[in-house]
Amino acid sequence: MPRLKIGLILVPLFFLVGCRAFDPPENSAMALRRVNDNLSQIDRPLYYTVWVSCCFRDADGKMHHVPVQDGRLAYNQPQSLLFNMVHSLEGTVAQFGSNNDHYWLWVEPETRTLWVGSWDCLGQRYTRQLAIPPHELLDALMLRPLPELMSGDPPRLEKRGWHYWLVYDRRAPDGTLLGQREVKLDRFEPYQPLAIIDKLADGQVWMHARTERHRTVGKEGPCTPRHYVIDWPIDDAELRIDVLKARFRPDLPEEVFDSPTTWNGHIEILDGPLCGELWDQFSEGATSP
Repeated sequence: MPRLKIGLILVPLFFLVGCRAFDPPENSAMALRRVNDNLSQIDRPLYYTVWVSCCFRDADGKMHHVPVQDGRLAYNQPQSLLFNMVHSLEGTVAQFGSNNDHYWLWVEPETRTLWVGSWDCLGQRYTRQLAIPPHELLDALMLRPLPELMSGDPPRLEKRGWHYWLVYDRRAPDGTLLGQREVKLDRFEPYQPLAIIDKLADGQVWMHARTERHRTVGKEGPCTPRHYVIDWPIDDAELRIDVLKARFRPDLPEEVFDSPTTWNGHIEILDGPLCGELWDQFSEGATSP
């Protein structure tokens, strides 16, 4: 009878994981190589059709809720992103975008505000932060390779229960610990990230991104997530994405990732006073911190 019980337990587990290989990483370099060998195959524009919802608190403390919408997400290495939330009657109602120079977010009709900043100024003392930080959103989507170094050091590999984690220390130039990034890895092939957790030095969670249902793009392309839940608990922000279809779009023109210089609503430039580059492009009607 005990053997029968064990067999009954193992049968559903077999069908759950199928024939996926389980090969524990020997060290952090091996774990990192597995992740990046897969993600480096995203070598041309990737296009998602999605369902998406989000909520966030803006710089003035006001909460914004965007219920479940159709969405379109286009991505190209290393940081070009166009993420549209589309209402069936009103068209695009919100957009997050970035290219090699700028990042931006706009929401309408609730605010009709465009927030725009430049990568070179991100993190400066006087730069206002988006509730959904652009660099963290790119990381949370888990579409670009993991860094080999952070603050000058490689990640370390930790085993916690059944899972393996890559742990990065974030440090200031003087060596002071600012926090950690923890990357939870799938135990089975293709051994991709299941979660990214960013913590402050005191252990408080800044961002927690979870992914599920990794599938190949096409028949033999890279494996990418099909479900995301991304939380920024300190700022009361959350983003949920379900990928309905994923495909490569090599025909996508580079102009798709141009910043929206023709925006006709209110504009807030996030860059501090020492960064004036964006004022030449978004001068009329724009405000700055």
